[in-house]
Amino acid sequence: MRGKATRSDLLDIGAWKWLGFAFVGLHVVFGALLPMLALILRAFTSLLTPLVNPFDLLTLDNFRLIFDHAPYTESIVNSITVAFVGAVAVTLFGTVVVLVARRSDFRFARLLETTAQSPHAVPV
Repeated sequence: MRGKATRSDLLDIGAWKWLGFAFVGLHVVFGALLPMLALILRAFTSLLTPLVNPFDLLTLDNFRLIFDHAPYTESIVNSITVAFVGAVAVTLFGTVVVLVARRSDFRFARLLETTAQSPHAVPV
């Protein structure tokens, strides 16, 4: 499960690097940035339609509705709490697994390390 200690050689792809750069750039713009921009724009408008200029419909009423209604704010707080506690727990557990697998004389250290890395090898 450990990598080789050899230096990798760079592959010179010449002018193809600009095509690759453009492909990755378009993927980031259309796959991540554009959908996020649409969600943000929709959050600040009362109606999103191509027939009306969205800047004429800007409003904060959507946020007032969420923050004035207690069950909505409670669910947001609960979601953030669960995410934070889960992230901290997984980080602490992973730290313990790495310390045991790498720095101890635990009999099953190699098996523990392989088991910990198996989610990367078998996608869901």
